[in-house]
Amino acid sequence: ESLDQALEGADVGLILNTETPNNLYGGPANKLFNYMAKGCAIVSVDLPETKRIIKDTKSGLVLPERDPGLLADILEGLIDKRSEIEAYKANCAMAKDTWSWSAEETKLLEFYRLILEEVE
Repeated sequence: ESLDQALEGADVGLILNTETPNNLYGGPANKLFNYMAKGCAIVSVDLPETKRIIKDTKSGLVLPERDPGLLADILEGLIDKRSEIEAYKANCAMAKDTWSWSAEETKLLEFYRLILEEVE
């Protein structure tokens, strides 16, 4: 509940995770999906799955390199181009149903059903 309240009215969500094995192989950070659910534009570092989802959904920008100056420039650019933020936010709002736990639940249940059929 507090996360939902904390993101209320936010325009941009940042994903600045480091390149650790968990962040590279464990999949996208939960915050990616939290930002989508709240309709926030996303700015992220270049982590493979996070980058793929952001690009596929057109929900934000991915930094080509980890550089504080570049991050500042991108954020400043977004502030100056309000229409870009609004486009990313709209794309997040559209993507949130595809990238939700309820959508993933359906995929997982189908996967488990197929596995169980093969075992029987």
